[in-house]
Parts: sequence; C-alpha cells; structure tokens
Amino acid sequence: MENKKVKIEVAIGIILLLAIIIGGIFWMQGRSEVLLNGGQQPSAQKLPKEQFYYNDTNHFGLTVPPGWYSA
Repeated sequence: MENKKVKIEVAIGIILLLAIIIGGIFWMQGRSEVLLNGGQQPSAQKLPKEQFYYNDTNHFGLTVPPGWYSA
C-alpha cells in the first residue's frame, strides 16, 4: 500500500514540474517579445483595426482580424 502512495507522490511531483517548465517557457516567450520591442508593449494605434460585418436579416456578426481577406 505504501508503494502506491510513493508512486502517486512522484507522479504529482512530475506533473507540477512539467507545469512549471511549460509556464516558464510561455513567460519567457512573452518577455522576449517585449524586449524585442525596446521594452514597450505594442500600442493599439500601431495595430490595424479589425473589421466587423453584421447581417441584419440573420442577426449574425463576424469580426475579421487585420490582414485577412476574402478570395
């Protein structure tokens, strides 16, 4: 019975360690983007605006990200 408890504790430890590593990777990627921009977050004025289309008949709206186009 004690052997099972040790396996569970090791499994939980491994899961926590992986979560910390993956979180650190995402944190470092976000930090490197800020450092590449000279320490500044991108401002809303520099980014192109999204386009919003709405169909009154079907009451359906769609937001199109900047840079997307229809063929």
